[in-house]
Amino acid sequence: MDRLETIFKVLGPIFVVMIFVILVCLFVYGVSQLNRTMCDAQTAQIGFAHRWSFWGDCQIQVTPGQWIPLSNYRFFEP
Repeated sequence: MDRLETIFKVLGPIFVVMIFVILVCLFVYGVSQLNRTMCDAQTAQIGFAHRWSFWGDCQIQVTPGQWIPLSNYRFFEP
């Protein structure tokens, strides 16, 4: 019984940390998918190629090879 308690004392905190890391990863993935969907919706009527990245946020391609943040572009609907 003493050996089993020792195993749980060692593996218990490791298991808790693993669950925490998995939950954080799922949260980050969910937020990134939500932001990607919002980027798609915001650029639907603009007509430019667009992309979303975790570090670059929502970007549009104004000329071949030139990507700018969507927040720097002003679009006025006719």
